[in-house]
Amino acid sequence: MVVDDEALVRSGFKLILNAAEDIEVSTAPQTRSERPAMAAVAWFRAGTRR
Repeated sequence: MVVDDEALVRSGFKLILNAAEDIEVSTAPQTRSERPAMAAVAWFRAGTRR
């Protein structure tokens, strides 16, 4: 999971990662708060503990 608040950095990561065949890129809605990103991290971590 990659989280960054700079649009240029996000678009650069997306461009690079989309070129890889074994990586799936999905994006979340843009927000000014860190809470949605932290919620996504918590959700991902909870899913990996199963």
